[in-house]
Amino acid sequence: MAEPLYRMIAEDLRRKIESGELPKEPKGPLPTEHELQKDFGASRNTIRDAIKWLVTLGLVETRPGQGTYVVENPVPFVTALTVDPKGGSAAVYLAEVAASGRVPTDSTPKVEIQQATRTVARALRLDQGAQVVSRHQQRFIDETPWSLQTTFYPMSLVE
Repeated sequence: MAEPLYRMIAEDLRRKIESGELPKEPKGPLPTEHELQKDFGASRNTIRDAIKWLVTLGLVETRPGQGTYVVENPVPFVTALTVDPKGGSAAVYLAEVAASGRVPTDSTPKVEIQQATRTVARALRLDQGAQVVSRHQQRFIDETPWSLQTTFYPMSLVE
């Protein structure tokens, strides 16, 4: 059975995106629907279906009134999960990100008192439902949300 035309068009566009052929300028839009219709000899609905498929694959995003743009994939950043006795794991993270020439930032920590779930209680060797302190903080690299960290502590550490 032949593959639908919109999938063939989407596959062609995917190859061009992955090879760097599209978009023509850095951070520029893909060709317009009208241009794609002419290039592929396809109907507007077929082109729209091809773009929807690329959106589903996470390769492009549509911006109403602006066009369709290739999604920038974040550059991975891996840090070692070690503890620096001088400043903790946060200091290690900040130093490693800064050393790579990128800009690390953190959100203000959110601290709450909660009841321990079964998993948290088991990990902290507490009874299920015991009060624990939870600390939530989001980290960013170059203003892009990078990680959400949630840590649980037994109440005995704050009493």
